[in-house]
Amino acid sequence: MSPHAFLILILLLFVCAGPLVGFLSGWQKLARLHPPTDVRDGNLFRVGLARIGGCGYKGNLRLTTGISHLHFSVLRLFRLGHPPFSVPWCDISVSFQKYWFQNFMRFTLARAGEVRCLLPAELGKRVIAASQGQVRLV
Repeated sequence: MSPHAFLILILLLFVCAGPLVGFLSGWQKLARLHPPTDVRDGNLFRVGLARIGGCGYKGNLRLTTGISHLHFSVLRLFRLGHPPFSVPWCDISVSFQKYWFQNFMRFTLARAGEVRCLLPAELGKRVIAASQGQVRLV
């Protein structure tokens, strides 16, 4: 295979992978249900490991806690197929969940309860604290 053909193949895979992962994980459904709101201030959390739906997001997921919403986004490089979205705090419930022998917190979103959002337990606690009492652990 020529270097040019290899480069085109890699670019094609990259362009197709983002929308496919966004669809399979449920990200695109969440983005349709929860349009993005303006993020003026808040705490930014760079997530090292998370799962949304059945897909892992390692190092590219960003959560920003606002006054009324939790904002989800990914790094711009991976934005194709992953539009930002904002979930009102009142639509979020959190519970503990074990996944592969690790402690996670499951963030259940009221409008799409079937889409599982798992964050490491320590990060989940920090996000709950940043909600200023609007989200509680159940």
